[in-house]
Amino acid sequence: MAAPHVAGVIALMIGENDEITPDSIEQLIEQGVLTEDLGAVGRDDNYGYGLINAYKAVSAAKGLDASTPYLLVSPNKANFGASLNQLEVEVFNGGGSNLSIVGEPTSDQSWLSVAASDDVDSQGLGTYFIQVDRSGLTDGSYSGTITFNSTVNTQTIDISMKVLSASASADAGVLYVLLLNTKTGLAEESPQAEVSVVDGVYEYELEGVAPGTYQIYAGTDNDFDDLVCDDGEACGAYPTLNQPVELSISGDQSGITFDVGYHADLSNSTLSVQNNNKAAQKKLSHKKSAASETLLLDQDRHKHGKKNLAPREN
Repeated sequence: MAAPHVAGVIALMIGENDEITPDSIEQLIEQGVLTEDLGAVGRDDNYGYGLINAYKAVSAAKGLDASTPYLLVSPNKANFGASLNQLEVEVFNGGGSNLSIVGEPTSDQSWLSVAASDDVDSQGLGTYFIQVDRSGLTDGSYSGTITFNSTVNTQTIDISMKVLSASASADAGVLYVLLLNTKTGLAEESPQAEVSVVDGVYEYELEGVAPGTYQIYAGTDNDFDDLVCDDGEACGAYPTLNQPVELSISGDQSGITFDVGYHADLSNSTLSVQNNNKAAQKKLSHKKSAASETLLLDQDRHKHGKKNLAPREN
């Protein structure tokens, strides 16, 4: 039933502004201008770009002229978790004609900075690097905003991150590290690892990974049901659980670090990982313990038997 609702909303938009093009609508959807975000921040495989909002869509159409320039940023939200230090954002003209960035992009926090990449053009459009510096900050959650001003309009990027000191006492128990094949949606066909904590840190190695596109998850299986990340079990993903990213693997990789924690607040944002035809629900959580992990991938393809997410007792 989603398609007729979206089609009806787009018809309303065109009724307000017959200059709107498919490209304009696509750009507005990608920016979250027409929707209410659901699930993980930004686009995700469960909820796409979110729930269409007719009022927001028509309001956007009233102010949008396809021939008029309009500054857009993607993504407009970023979560650095407790380990990520840098992310890229794209700054571009979502309309017609010309616009340019006015001055330098600004940050409202001392720990948050933004820098232009080499591909930023003379109008100030292109790729920017957003960086966070946790040095000197106490443990906790932090938020900030990056602002881009243009000759036409202003766009902001909402930033969140955590500071979580490593602790030798941090121990979530045995973790199962999984690769989710984003094409098949399955984890049991990819190499997995069972790891234990050493001085508050988990290190893992996955061998024989076939070239492809994956997401990385880690969690406990306290109830031995072959599913990680049930309620009350530790869970994490790279770079963060609410914003897992796809990694294109064609050779060895290392230094991929993320955090694992326990569920405190349950969210309606979930992601399923299939194993033995069951779904492991990954819910958003706050961090209670930290795990730093390393991934080594083998470029050569090897055959592996099916592995369970947790050992079974005979």
